[in-house]
Amino acid sequence: MIAKSHEDGYLLQLIREGNVPAFEELFSKHRKALYIYARTFIKDEAACLELVHDAFVNLWKDRQHLDKIQNCQSYLCVAIKNRALNYVRDKLVRESLIVLEEADEIVMPETAIEKILLNKLLRDAIASLPSASKRILEMRYFQEMSYAEIAQANEISKKTVGSQLNYAIKLLGLRLKNFNPDLELP
Repeated sequence: MIAKSHEDGYLLQLIREGNVPAFEELFSKHRKALYIYARTFIKDEAACLELVHDAFVNLWKDRQHLDKIQNCQSYLCVAIKNRALNYVRDKLVRESLIVLEEADEIVMPETAIEKILLNKLLRDAIASLPSASKRILEMRYFQEMSYAEIAQANEISKKTVGSQLNYAIKLLGLRLKNFNPDLELP
């Protein structure tokens, strides 16, 4: 059994060699903090647990390249952040498509190709938002956080949250207006 006092660098070296107990120790050492970090992006507990597990599964699968990791904790946090943002983005796209399909008055693409184009336009529009506006939009509409929760998490005022949301929605409206010129901007 691996001693609990080992540093991450040493554990990564052992994991690179296929040492399962070292992997289990690294997982045990970081899983709780990574779960808490994932929860700052996503409210869904099961999704957060899955993100953490996926990050470690990928670490194990890519163990031959662990020598490139200089700071294990930073590497794992970036992995969680990227997975969480991908999760939120995918959820945003799915929910937006549901809204578009249910709301005839917003837009009614006549063909499947138009739906595909709208989906891509929406994904591109969200991806093109400034990072702060994008993060706040995702927190509000996909994590269903209140203005106060968003303000606290980002250390900004509730008024700034509202401004960022209005800005993000206006930018999305401008991008989507190209798809259907009859759409009104907020």
